Amino acid sequence: MIMPTAKKTKHAGGRPTKYKPEYATDEFVQEFVKHCKKIDEVISLCGLAVYVQVCEDTLQEWKSVHPEFSVSLNKIKQLSKNMLFNMGLKGDYNSAIVKLGLSANHGMSETTKQEHGVTKDFADIYKDICANGKAITISGDKS
Repeated sequence: MIMPTAKKTKHAGGRPTKYKPEYATDEFVQEFVKHCKKIDEVISLCGLAVYVQVCEDTLQEWKSVHPEFSVSLNKIKQLSKNMLFNMGLKGDYNSAIVKLGLSANHGMSETTKQEHGVTKDFADIYKDICANGKAITISGDKS
Protein backbone atom coordinates (compact mmCIF):
# COMPACT_ATOMS: atom_id res chain seq x y z
CA MET A 1 0.00 0.00 0.00
CA ILE A 2 1.28 3.43 -0.96
CA MET A 3 1.01 6.02 1.75
CA PRO A 4 0.18 9.60 0.71
CA THR A 5 3.02 12.00 1.40
CA ALA A 6 2.46 15.10 3.44
CA LYS A 7 2.67 18.36 1.57
CA LYS A 8 5.94 20.13 2.20
CA THR A 9 5.82 23.83 2.87
CA LYS A 10 8.23 25.88 0.85
CA HIS A 11 11.05 27.70 2.59
CA ALA A 12 11.11 31.43 1.92
CA GLY A 13 14.69 31.09 0.77
CA GLY A 14 17.81 32.84 1.89
CA ARG A 15 19.59 32.69 5.18
CA PRO A 16 17.51 33.00 8.36
CA THR A 17 17.77 36.42 9.98
CA LYS A 18 20.19 37.03 12.82
CA TYR A 19 17.85 39.68 14.21
CA LYS A 20 16.82 39.16 17.82
CA PRO A 21 14.00 41.09 19.51
CA GLU A 22 16.39 41.88 22.39
CA TYR A 23 18.28 44.22 20.00
CA ALA A 24 15.35 46.61 20.36
CA THR A 25 15.73 47.01 24.15
CA ASP A 26 17.40 49.64 26.29
CA GLU A 27 19.29 46.83 28.02
CA PHE A 28 20.89 45.84 24.72
CA VAL A 29 21.90 49.45 23.99
CA GLN A 30 23.46 49.72 27.48
CA GLU A 31 25.23 46.38 27.00
CA PHE A 32 26.69 47.57 23.70
CA VAL A 33 27.85 50.88 25.22
CA LYS A 34 29.54 49.00 28.10
CA HIS A 35 31.23 46.75 25.56
CA CYS A 36 32.58 49.77 23.65
CA LYS A 37 33.91 51.37 26.82
CA LYS A 38 35.48 48.08 27.96
CA ILE A 39 37.48 47.70 24.75
CA ASP A 40 38.08 51.49 24.50
CA GLU A 41 36.20 51.82 21.22
CA VAL A 42 34.11 54.70 19.94
CA ILE A 43 30.37 53.97 19.93
CA SER A 44 29.39 53.60 16.28
CA LEU A 45 27.02 51.78 13.95
CA CYS A 46 30.05 50.10 12.40
CA GLY A 47 31.00 48.83 15.87
CA LEU A 48 27.43 47.65 16.43
CA ALA A 49 27.52 45.69 13.17
CA VAL A 50 30.72 43.97 14.27
CA TYR A 51 29.23 43.34 17.72
CA VAL A 52 26.16 41.52 16.35
CA GLN A 53 28.18 39.99 13.48
CA VAL A 54 26.35 41.48 10.51
CA CYS A 55 27.15 44.18 7.96
CA GLU A 56 25.97 47.77 8.33
CA ASP A 57 23.50 47.33 5.46
CA THR A 58 21.79 44.63 7.51
CA LEU A 59 21.35 47.08 10.39
CA GLN A 60 19.63 49.49 8.01
CA GLU A 61 17.41 46.71 6.70
CA TRP A 62 16.46 45.72 10.26
CA LYS A 63 15.67 49.37 10.93
CA SER A 64 13.05 49.39 8.17
CA VAL A 65 11.65 45.93 8.95
CA HIS A 66 11.59 46.30 12.76
CA PRO A 67 10.44 49.80 13.80
CA GLU A 68 11.25 49.01 17.43
CA PHE A 69 14.89 48.39 16.43
CA SER A 70 14.95 51.78 14.76
CA VAL A 71 14.63 53.37 18.21
CA SER A 72 17.68 51.46 19.48
CA LEU A 73 19.68 52.39 16.39
CA ASN A 74 18.82 56.08 16.82
CA LYS A 75 19.85 55.94 20.49
CA ILE A 76 23.20 54.43 19.53
CA LYS A 77 23.70 57.12 16.87
CA GLN A 78 22.92 59.83 19.43
CA LEU A 79 25.33 58.31 21.96
CA SER A 80 27.99 58.13 19.25
CA LYS A 81 27.52 61.79 18.34
CA ASN A 82 27.60 62.84 21.98
CA MET A 83 30.74 60.80 22.67
CA LEU A 84 32.61 62.16 19.64
CA PHE A 85 31.60 65.73 20.37
CA ASN A 86 32.53 65.68 24.06
CA MET A 87 35.74 63.68 23.70
CA GLY A 88 36.78 66.06 20.93
CA LEU A 89 36.09 69.09 23.13
CA LYS A 90 38.10 67.58 25.97
CA GLY A 91 40.98 66.83 23.61
CA ASP A 92 40.80 63.08 24.22
CA TYR A 93 40.34 62.42 20.49
CA ASN A 94 42.16 63.88 17.51
CA SER A 95 40.14 66.90 16.37
CA ALA A 96 40.48 66.09 12.66
CA ILE A 97 39.10 62.59 13.23
CA VAL A 98 36.26 63.96 15.38
CA LYS A 99 35.39 66.49 12.68
CA LEU A 100 35.39 63.74 10.06
CA GLY A 101 33.24 61.44 12.22
CA LEU A 102 30.71 64.15 13.02
CA SER A 103 30.40 65.29 9.41
CA ALA A 104 30.32 61.82 7.82
CA ASN A 105 28.06 60.09 10.34
CA HIS A 106 26.03 62.80 12.01
CA GLY A 107 25.42 65.49 9.41
CA MET A 108 27.43 68.14 11.22
CA SER A 109 29.69 70.43 9.21
CA GLU A 110 31.66 73.57 9.65
CA THR A 111 30.05 76.54 7.97
CA THR A 112 30.82 80.21 7.66
CA LYS A 113 27.92 82.62 7.71
CA GLN A 114 28.20 85.40 5.18
CA GLU A 115 25.75 88.24 5.04
CA HIS A 116 24.97 89.83 1.73
CA GLY A 117 23.20 93.10 1.81
CA VAL A 118 23.12 96.62 0.58
CA THR A 119 24.77 99.23 2.78
CA LYS A 120 23.00 102.49 3.48
CA ASP A 121 25.63 104.47 1.55
CA PHE A 122 25.17 102.33 -1.55
CA ALA A 123 21.39 102.58 -1.26
CA ASP A 124 21.60 106.38 -1.13
CA ILE A 125 23.91 106.50 -4.15
CA TYR A 126 21.59 104.21 -6.09
CA LYS A 127 18.59 106.42 -5.26
CA ASP A 128 20.49 109.49 -6.49
CA ILE A 129 21.34 107.76 -9.78
CA CYS A 130 17.74 106.73 -10.31
CA ALA A 131 16.36 110.15 -9.35
CA ASN A 132 18.76 112.20 -11.48
CA GLY A 133 18.90 109.83 -14.41
CA LYS A 134 22.66 110.26 -14.68
CA ALA A 135 25.74 108.77 -13.18
CA ILE A 136 27.38 110.51 -10.27
CA THR A 137 31.04 110.65 -9.40
CA ILE A 138 32.27 109.04 -6.22
CA SER A 139 35.14 110.87 -4.55
CA GLY A 140 38.45 109.38 -5.60
CA ASP A 141 37.00 108.15 -8.91
CA LYS A 142 39.08 109.63 -11.77
CA SER A 143 36.97 108.33 -14.67
